[in-house]
Amino acid sequence: MSTYKAAVLTTHQHIQEEVRERLIHNDMEVEVVEALPDESALYHFLFIGEDVYDQLGPDTLQRASVCIGLLQDGSFENVRNWMKQGIDDVILIPDEWERIDELIEYGLKKMEQAATISPDSLQGGNVLVFYSPKGGSGKTLLSAMLAQCLKTQYDKRVMYIDLNAQFGGVEGLMALEPIRNYCDLLPVLNELSMHHIQNVTTQQEQIELDVLTGPSHPERAEEVTEELVKKVIQICKEHYDYVIVDVPSAFQSITYTALQEATTIYYPLTLDTMAIRVLKQTKTLLDRLQLTSNEKFQLILNRVQPKSEISEKDIKNIVSMEPAGKVREDFLGVQPLINMGLPFYTKKGKVSLTKQTVDINRFVQKNLVKKKKGK
Repeated sequence: MSTYKAAVLTTHQHIQEEVRERLIHNDMEVEVVEALPDESALYHFLFIGEDVYDQLGPDTLQRASVCIGLLQDGSFENVRNWMKQGIDDVILIPDEWERIDELIEYGLKKMEQAATISPDSLQGGNVLVFYSPKGGSGKTLLSAMLAQCLKTQYDKRVMYIDLNAQFGGVEGLMALEPIRNYCDLLPVLNELSMHHIQNVTTQQEQIELDVLTGPSHPERAEEVTEELVKKVIQICKEHYDYVIVDVPSAFQSITYTALQEATTIYYPLTLDTMAIRVLKQTKTLLDRLQLTSNEKFQLILNRVQPKSEISEKDIKNIVSMEPAGKVREDFLGVQPLINMGLPFYTKKGKVSLTKQTVDINRFVQKNLVKKKKGK
């Protein structure tokens, strides 16, 4: 008897038979229904026909680990409506029948990942927020590098959240083409769960890093609320070791919410007088908002180079803060990776050797991952 149970919910007999046949071929125990059974019926996979769209809702999606829509209308608006409901994916009939095998493989992998979450991880991970009101500080690059380093070199569960909602940010850096974003969570905000968040998450495929992006449209960016940001961060914190958040440079309500939720605020600082002036003003504001207590606010010196007129020692004297780390300038080293959207770290022990990747790895060892002696 199969370990996995699937249900096909549709009134169209030819669709029922086609899906049933393919699921049996994949060693699934299959149940074909025309209306959703009572709440006690739970499945690993649920395939839902377009003709029963009115039965689709948050309760429906909680009945299965993986929910797939069977659509005959492949218009953008129709697909988007289904995705907004929190469906995992859709199959366009009859052109995409072959995708069933691919989606089953995806579903099995997703369930295996969920099974590896230990009870200890539910105590809450660390929320690392990168913030600087000065444009060009390098916060997006550093936060992305840090996320990739933790994921690949230290086997940590990492969620990267990009709150730069107006024109996007990390999509170009990681060569992502997200279909969904966290604005699609607004219809289910009151019953928001990790299941919904996973449905709108994009993966950087080479390293399987989970990335939650925002809408790359200014008009939709206005829909992002403090409540949405707070709930997303809090839920992700329960399921990941590290939640890394890249916040907008403009100090707005969602910026303040993310900074409040932070375990640590990392402030990238370049070695120039304009950056130092902005830091002083920002530090005064954050002090007033009580966001810098208990070593929560930390500096990362970025683009450090020997020819800089301002030295690391000068920074310590001027701002009276000991930097948590430094990252050297290496534009020529990282430029090809940025242009091609390639990860800076690929798998354990395999790193694109640039000054910046070496420095980020050293930063992680010093500040985040406590290595046992002798290892």
